Amino acid sequence: MENNYLITRKFRFAVFLLAALTVACTATAMCYSNLIVNSSQNELRRDISQIRDSGNASDLRPPLYTVKEHHGQIGIWNSDGILSQVLDVSVAYLPPRDKELLSRGFKIYTTSELSSVIEDYTG
Repeated sequence: MENNYLITRKFRFAVFLLAALTVACTATAMCYSNLIVNSSQNELRRDISQIRDSGNASDLRPPLYTVKEHHGQIGIWNSDGILSQVLDVSVAYLPPRDKELLSRGFKIYTTSELSSVIEDYTG
Protein backbone atom coordinates (compact mmCIF):
# COMPACT_ATOMS: atom_id res chain seq x y z
CA MET A 1 0.00 0.00 0.00
CA GLU A 2 2.81 2.32 0.87
CA ASN A 3 4.40 1.41 -2.47
CA ASN A 4 1.24 2.53 -4.33
CA TYR A 5 1.25 5.77 -2.36
CA LEU A 6 4.85 6.48 -3.48
CA ILE A 7 4.01 5.71 -7.10
CA THR A 8 0.97 8.00 -6.97
CA ARG A 9 3.01 10.72 -5.31
CA LYS A 10 5.78 10.41 -7.93
CA PHE A 11 3.16 10.41 -10.68
CA ARG A 12 1.57 13.61 -9.31
CA PHE A 13 4.98 15.24 -9.07
CA ALA A 14 5.77 14.22 -12.67
CA VAL A 15 2.44 15.62 -13.87
CA PHE A 16 3.05 18.85 -11.94
CA LEU A 17 6.57 19.11 -13.34
CA LEU A 18 5.30 18.49 -16.88
CA ALA A 19 2.57 21.14 -16.45
CA ALA A 20 5.09 23.67 -15.09
CA LEU A 21 7.44 22.96 -17.99
CA THR A 22 4.59 23.39 -20.48
CA VAL A 23 3.61 26.74 -18.96
CA ALA A 24 7.23 27.92 -18.99
CA CYS A 25 7.71 26.90 -22.62
CA THR A 26 4.43 28.54 -23.67
CA ALA A 27 5.32 31.77 -21.87
CA THR A 28 8.75 31.78 -23.48
CA ALA A 29 7.26 31.18 -26.92
CA MET A 30 4.74 33.99 -26.45
CA CYS A 31 7.43 36.42 -25.32
CA TYR A 32 9.66 35.45 -28.22
CA SER A 33 6.86 35.78 -30.79
CA ASN A 34 5.94 39.19 -29.35
CA LEU A 35 9.59 40.19 -29.63
CA ILE A 36 9.62 39.11 -33.28
CA VAL A 37 6.42 41.03 -34.05
CA ASN A 38 7.73 44.19 -32.36
CA SER A 39 11.07 43.82 -34.12
CA SER A 40 9.31 43.41 -37.47
CA GLN A 41 7.19 46.50 -36.84
CA ASN A 42 10.29 48.51 -35.93
CA GLU A 43 12.09 47.27 -39.05
CA LEU A 44 9.09 48.23 -41.17
CA ARG A 45 9.02 51.73 -39.65
CA ARG A 46 12.77 52.07 -40.23
CA ASP A 47 12.43 50.87 -43.84
CA ILE A 48 9.66 53.38 -44.51
CA SER A 49 11.81 56.16 -43.03
CA GLN A 50 14.77 55.09 -45.15
CA ILE A 51 12.62 55.05 -48.28
CA ARG A 52 11.38 58.56 -47.53
CA ASP A 53 14.90 59.80 -46.66
CA SER A 54 16.47 58.22 -49.74
CA GLY A 55 14.09 59.95 -52.10
CA ASN A 56 12.29 56.73 -53.03
CA ALA A 57 9.05 57.65 -51.29
CA SER A 58 7.28 57.36 -54.65
CA ASP A 59 6.67 53.77 -53.55
CA LEU A 60 4.40 55.25 -50.87
CA ARG A 61 2.80 58.29 -52.54
CA PRO A 62 3.45 60.47 -55.57
CA PRO A 63 5.58 63.59 -55.11
CA LEU A 64 4.00 67.02 -55.41
CA TYR A 65 7.20 68.67 -56.65
CA THR A 66 10.66 67.91 -57.95
CA VAL A 67 13.56 70.25 -57.19
CA LYS A 68 16.68 70.22 -59.37
CA GLU A 69 19.18 72.41 -61.17
CA HIS A 70 17.82 74.47 -64.07
CA HIS A 71 20.29 76.53 -66.11
CA GLY A 72 22.56 77.09 -63.12
CA GLN A 73 19.71 77.97 -60.75
CA ILE A 74 17.24 75.96 -58.67
CA GLY A 75 14.11 74.90 -60.53
CA ILE A 76 10.90 73.54 -59.03
CA TRP A 77 8.67 71.31 -61.16
CA ASN A 78 5.10 70.44 -60.23
CA SER A 79 3.68 66.90 -60.28
CA ASP A 80 2.79 67.30 -63.98
CA GLY A 81 6.46 67.92 -64.82
CA ILE A 82 5.92 71.61 -65.58
CA LEU A 83 8.54 74.08 -64.38
CA SER A 84 6.57 76.18 -61.91
CA GLN A 85 9.25 78.26 -60.19
CA VAL A 86 12.93 79.18 -60.51
CA LEU A 87 14.77 80.37 -57.43
CA ASP A 88 17.26 83.17 -57.96
CA VAL A 89 20.04 81.13 -56.39
CA SER A 90 23.22 80.21 -58.26
CA VAL A 91 23.99 76.52 -57.84
CA ALA A 92 27.68 77.26 -58.51
CA TYR A 93 28.06 78.83 -55.05
CA LEU A 94 26.40 76.01 -53.12
CA PRO A 95 28.29 73.31 -51.19
CA PRO A 96 29.29 70.18 -53.18
CA ARG A 97 26.66 68.03 -51.46
CA ASP A 98 23.88 70.43 -52.52
CA LYS A 99 25.25 70.60 -56.06
CA GLU A 100 25.15 66.81 -56.30
CA LEU A 101 21.66 66.65 -54.84
CA LEU A 102 20.36 69.29 -57.24
CA SER A 103 22.03 67.73 -60.25
CA ARG A 104 20.15 64.48 -59.55
CA GLY A 105 17.02 66.24 -58.34
CA PHE A 106 14.92 65.32 -55.34
CA LYS A 107 11.23 64.83 -54.66
CA ILE A 108 9.02 66.95 -52.39
CA TYR A 109 5.89 65.38 -50.92
CA THR A 110 4.22 68.24 -49.01
CA THR A 111 3.83 71.99 -49.43
CA SER A 112 5.42 72.54 -46.02
CA GLU A 113 8.47 70.58 -47.22
CA LEU A 114 8.61 72.79 -50.30
CA SER A 115 8.37 75.94 -48.17
CA SER A 116 11.22 74.66 -46.01
CA VAL A 117 13.42 73.92 -49.04
CA ILE A 118 12.74 77.36 -50.53
CA GLU A 119 13.54 78.99 -47.17
CA ASP A 120 16.76 76.97 -46.86
CA TYR A 121 18.04 78.10 -50.26
CA THR A 122 16.80 81.69 -50.29
CA GLY A 123 17.38 82.57 -46.65
